[in-house]
Amino acid sequence: MGRFILTEEDKKDVMNNYFGEFNQKFYDFLKSNITVESQKMDDLPRPFVLLYIDGKSRLLNNSKKYLVNKLVNTFSDDFPNLPESSLRLTAKKFIDELKQEYFGE
Repeated sequence: MGRFILTEEDKKDVMNNYFGEFNQKFYDFLKSNITVESQKMDDLPRPFVLLYIDGKSRLLNNSKKYLVNKLVNTFSDDFPNLPESSLRLTAKKFIDELKQEYFGE
């Protein structure tokens, strides 16, 4: 299997996506505007957790990158003065805390 090699420019682009500051206002906004619904099913070892983002349900089991992109794309217009890196970092922390609460990850 071949190796995947990142150039220095690619590394900087990836780092810039998450090189920001945590924003408490955006975090509080997410906590108050994202509805979380959980159900424990006997057949599944983990609970079935749904996030309602912009009126649509998304599984918390989806990839973190997918959920962070959904949150940032949906709510970035509500916070025009925040850099995207801060929005991403805050959304990532929000998802991490939900996964910790429901799955113990």
